[in-house]
Amino acid sequence: AKNKSAVYAGDNIRPATRVLWIIFDELDYQAAFAARPSSTELPELDRLRDESIAAINAYPPARWTMRSIPALVTGRLVADAQPSSYNELMIKFDGASESVGWSAQPNVFSRAREIGGAAAVVGWYHPYCRVIGGDLTRCSFTVVGNEMDTRGQRVSRSMLEHFRMVGAAAQVIRQVLPKSLKSDKGWEFDYVEGLKRIAQESAAAAADRALSLVMVHFPAPHWPCMYDRRKDDFTFEGGCNYFDNLELVDRTFGDLRRSMERAGLWEDTVVLVSSDHWWRTE
Repeated sequence: AKNKSAVYAGDNIRPATRVLWIIFDELDYQAAFAARPSSTELPELDRLRDESIAAINAYPPARWTMRSIPALVTGRLVADAQPSSYNELMIKFDGASESVGWSAQPNVFSRAREIGGAAAVVGWYHPYCRVIGGDLTRCSFTVVGNEMDTRGQRVSRSMLEHFRMVGAAAQVIRQVLPKSLKSDKGWEFDYVEGLKRIAQESAAAAADRALSLVMVHFPAPHWPCMYDRRKDDFTFEGGCNYFDNLELVDRTFGDLRRSMERAGLWEDTVVLVSSDHWWRTE
């Protein structure tokens, strides 16, 4: 988090009035900072760490995004999470005997609204707009075909989403496919377009002075890898890895920072960079 709880303007001190919370999915402290390979460069994150408070012993609330995000948003440990419908996730808080709907739980966004703020989410994986959209002023999410996206849909849409899920697994065997079966306009193209869309919408929300709390849940550095750090561009050819995705994270954060600086909002914003879980190398 930026080490700025106040902004100095002449002889006056005014509190920072906005919060940008960026969750980079599967961002791992050990890989990104403590044991980063010399071939990986993260100048934007290094710059932020140098001017901020870094919590090197912070630990994610769960191993999986399904549980971790609701825990982070509600501020309570989640022992289990199961989709129950197209727009609801049933969560069991640690120590509780029964599950409750995520949509009905107080959270950081409902608290922001209670004190007069406007909140926004730009994310992926969880269908935020359908589940907690009532607590948000602005919301955008990218479908990835998890169980919540297939419940309650027509057969054709459900089949499409399952194929998108299978497509992600196909990256593992992509190199052994005949050339005739490879396509630059397949699932990889859709995934990259989704990444770009999330980045654009995140920059727009971060630079919107009408929003007092913005949470961005960005897919990288989570697998699959679609970025070539040597070319500084997206790739459909395979061969990249987690550290390529780390440099995509760095580039994305730099773009967010510059969009806020152009809008004159960087100095008035508390910025928190965190993760939902560690790098699951298996």
